[in-house]
Amino acid sequence: MRRLILFLLFLFPLISAGQDLPKPSGPYTPGVRDLFLNDPSRADSALGGQISVRVWYPASESAGRRSDYFPEGLNDALQRIGYAKLDSTGLARLAGLRSNSIRDAKPAAGRKFPVVLFSPGWGMATFSYTALIEELVSQGTIIIAIDHLYCGPVRLPDGRIITGKDYPFEKYAPYLLAALRDTRFVMNTVNAGTNGFAFLAGITDPDRSGVMGHSIGGNVALLAARETKPFRFAINLDGGAFDEVSPGTMKIPALTLRSFPVYSDAELSAKGRTRAAWNAMGEAIDSTFRANLERTRSASVEVKIPSTGHMSFSDAPFLMPDMLTRFGGTYLSPQETLRITSALILSFIRNSHPESLKRFPERLKREKIVVRVFGP
Repeated sequence: MRRLILFLLFLFPLISAGQDLPKPSGPYTPGVRDLFLNDPSRADSALGGQISVRVWYPASESAGRRSDYFPEGLNDALQRIGYAKLDSTGLARLAGLRSNSIRDAKPAAGRKFPVVLFSPGWGMATFSYTALIEELVSQGTIIIAIDHLYCGPVRLPDGRIITGKDYPFEKYAPYLLAALRDTRFVMNTVNAGTNGFAFLAGITDPDRSGVMGHSIGGNVALLAARETKPFRFAINLDGGAFDEVSPGTMKIPALTLRSFPVYSDAELSAKGRTRAAWNAMGEAIDSTFRANLERTRSASVEVKIPSTGHMSFSDAPFLMPDMLTRFGGTYLSPQETLRITSALILSFIRNSHPESLKRFPERLKREKIVVRVFGP
């Protein structure tokens, strides 16, 4: 997995920001709050049990102050660490962006919503997934994004900025297990309504609560799938296969969405690869995924979306398009990528059963999305 992550980081160019975030299409306006939690059992952490989360939820109001794209005070730290290899102009533009979410809005009442915890990719912060999160929230989902310590940039209550460079893991297993503990603690805290989550009382549905993540965060989600409590489903957005954590059996329904970039022979040659070598690498990755997904006692679904890249599941298509296109390839439009990805995720959240993936509109079938179902 380390080689996969380093290869993906190598592909990140020095870029400028692109266009704005899309407007969510659902009936709810997203609300957003930032919370700092404390897990007193985390004596192993150099900073104690501090956990930073950003809570997105369906709001009862559409007017109010829109939230800044990323938390106040992060700009200097992002420049210092070269976040996503953005240049200063690109970072300055992102610093001036507002999301579509209303800061500290009153939550919508009258029904219960599924709760999904989200873990970002390595070196990334949760704000870099705002477009997808806001779309899911607008359709009636609560998303609680966790900025795990020592992964991406995290601003602590005392003003300090902690990044992955402050604690360089020699291997990813310790990070994965620590992030899994964060995820378990946050979900239990949400269900208890403590540590600042009282404002969600009465609108969360523990029976439809799960965990989702991108890249290494997707690995965290699949680790969570080995447990029956407190999670009911897991969603992996293009996370790699395990090679530092012992394989285990998934006990709850799991959905894996995988990127499927399309390159011409000339583009592969420019990368120093042949078509045969590229196909062989794909088959090796497929077999590794298959070996993990077959270890399930419940429904496990894998979906490959043609003309998407690893960062298609983030805000990159809208705000940092060069992350996808520097080395060529044919990609879906940002709007189409978001539409397909959110439709797959929402269908799985609402049903948590592979049969739901067989009932998509004919349009998705024509796009030749590859679906594989594992388990009983």
